[in-house]
Amino acid sequence: MSSLAILLIAVGLGDVCRRLTRPRWVSPTVAVAVIVVFVVLGGLWHAGDVPLLVVAIAAGVAWPLLCERAERTGKHQALPLAVFGGAGAALILLSGWASDVDGLVARWSDWVDLADADVSPTRLLMIVGVMLTQVATTNQLVRLILGSVGAVRPVGQPQPSDRLKGGRLLGPMERLLIVGLGSAAS
Repeated sequence: MSSLAILLIAVGLGDVCRRLTRPRWVSPTVAVAVIVVFVVLGGLWHAGDVPLLVVAIAAGVAWPLLCERAERTGKHQALPLAVFGGAGAALILLSGWASDVDGLVARWSDWVDLADADVSPTRLLMIVGVMLTQVATTNQLVRLILGSVGAVRPVGQPQPSDRLKGGRLLGPMERLLIVGLGSAAS
């Protein structure tokens, strides 16, 4: 699951950057950089990790580019959804190849004594990844799903929701609260 956690962190940070910056190349670059950084920090360079990280890098690059195209044209919303879902499914199915998170992430986790809270370094990365995806990626997923059924128009055209923009802020806050409460209860 370490590869899936790293993909979620990369996509989450990439989507935040995509919302804050205009150049198309920033988000894929951030995604690749995040994956490389966590490979180094987590000691994930074993033979089984390599194909999984290749899948994560491919999805981390394809996701923002396909999302941007779907937003701009109003077409092909299913393609980024397929990339995100397919990469997630592949990383889950092949997670037996992945090594446990080690390196600086594991040492930091031990230092702050997360082992007593039953939070392994791999689980820690998964929690970070899930929380980051709640900030911007889930908004993108919802927008793609709504666009695929015709409820959202391409960027630049008037949207039915132009007057009510609170959902873009309230939605992530609600999701973070729900995930946080769910994590605290387990």
